[in-house]
Amino acid sequence: MTTAVRHRVVVVAYDDVELVEVACVTSAFDGANRLGASPPYDVRLVTPEGRPVRCSSGLVLGAQAALERTHGPIDTLLVVGGPGHAAAAQNTWLVEHVRRLAGIGRRVASVCTGA
Repeated sequence: MTTAVRHRVVVVAYDDVELVEVACVTSAFDGANRLGASPPYDVRLVTPEGRPVRCSSGLVLGAQAALERTHGPIDTLLVVGGPGHAAAAQNTWLVEHVRRLAGIGRRVASVCTGA
């Protein structure tokens, strides 16, 4: 049996992330999969320590993996933004792991203040 090739997308989130930014990117890839994207997208939400993150709206999102335990190959690394972007940018541990993943990703993208 062969394993299907999938386009691996890693979405990085942190506390005070903007929910709509997470939802927009993950929903877009889901929509592409529903329309028959080939290869399909395998989207994972990663957070520091794999813990849930609080969105700026107060909603809490569960992670699918820990940022620090995420490894390649990565086709697309996507960092979302939100009111917590300044604190995230000052967190050297988080930035170090995003840089590490950016170094092994085929492409790096961001949404708004995720840049």
